[in-house]
Amino acid sequence: MSLKNFFTMSSEQKYRVLIVQAIFLCVVIFFGFRALQAEILRWDFLAAFILLGCGIPVLLGMVYWLILLLYGIRAMLMPKPNGLLFFIVILGAFFAWYMPEPPMREEIKLFFNRSRYEQIAEQGRARSLAGKRECIELAYKDRDLAARCVFVEENYASFQIYRDVFSLVYSYDYQTPKAVECGWNGYVWKRIDLTWFISKSDIN
Repeated sequence: MSLKNFFTMSSEQKYRVLIVQAIFLCVVIFFGFRALQAEILRWDFLAAFILLGCGIPVLLGMVYWLILLLYGIRAMLMPKPNGLLFFIVILGAFFAWYMPEPPMREEIKLFFNRSRYEQIAEQGRARSLAGKRECIELAYKDRDLAARCVFVEENYASFQIYRDVFSLVYSYDYQTPKAVECGWNGYVWKRIDLTWFISKSDIN
């Protein structure tokens, strides 16, 4: 059997429906959950309930993904084998879990205001080198860059752009911020580039 026929769409209606379901499951349910996860976490204490509600369809989706996988294996063992469903199920799972997530709000804000953020961060470098712990009040013209003052300590400057669990962190020495540098019970959520990070705090 030729490779072309092996990956040709079957004429059976049921097989076509299974392929559509596999694409929907991987793109909308699995990747959609990853893409929206950060936005859900911004809801603070409500996030646990929202994630729990979202987790149930994701868990059911994983079970159905295994069922689709078995259908795909079965289709390859038929007298006229077809591997299209199996290929879509496997490739879709890799896409869902390894495809880069959409940029977060903090990344978009940084993209359009990078020079302004870096200029303010550099104002705190001397304080950082002196071992001081300070919160720099922003000038009136820069108050659109953060909801609060810019926290400077040790080797970083932290901008809380929105009043939620995420902060934009500038590292003076290019090192990954430690937990204490991302707020109370915090940790690095995402590294944007060499100097910029997004951190998440478990408590506002």
